[in-house]
Amino acid sequence: MVTVVVSVLLVAVLAVIVVVQAVLFMAATQDDSDDAATSAAVAGSSAPVHMLRVLSQDIVAVAQVCAQAPAGSVWSCFGSFGRDAATDANNDPATTIGYCNHATTVDHNAACNRGAVQNGFWEKPGGPRAVQYCALLDSIPESHLASRDACYDTIITRARDVFDAEQEYEQFCGSLPEERRAACRQTLDL
Repeated sequence: MVTVVVSVLLVAVLAVIVVVQAVLFMAATQDDSDDAATSAAVAGSSAPVHMLRVLSQDIVAVAQVCAQAPAGSVWSCFGSFGRDAATDANNDPATTIGYCNHATTVDHNAACNRGAVQNGFWEKPGGPRAVQYCALLDSIPESHLASRDACYDTIITRARDVFDAEQEYEQFCGSLPEERRAACRQTLDL
């Protein structure tokens, strides 16, 4: 449990750093009249949730800011965007997937969906919802294979941190689509 809490805190701190960089980049690329207002609005902020507030809940605008972040921060920004989109959508998979579809590339979409699915899977009760999220993504013909793979890779890896008994691992892997079960069992050393 301590490992999970430490991991969550580390992810949160990294997300804060990346998003602040993205917001500062956005502020630096606007004209002078917008700089002061944006800088004041984002002072002390640290997440796309705040960017949503600053940008009047404009999901598309937040995705554009993430796409314009420094190259080393784009993937993390979209991961954080996915977590915040899931929170904004009350972890509703369909709404969150729709938010992630505003990502500008396949890689950005995969990062967003990875962040979104992990948002609700920090404890055991989140397992079924995480599986439901990936299954819904699987059922959407337009979804990218990279996003579907990222979704399942994320929840399978997360299962190792969330569950602590072989029986729980088996039950979790058994809840996945047949074509994902072998990878789950291999990752969880079953």
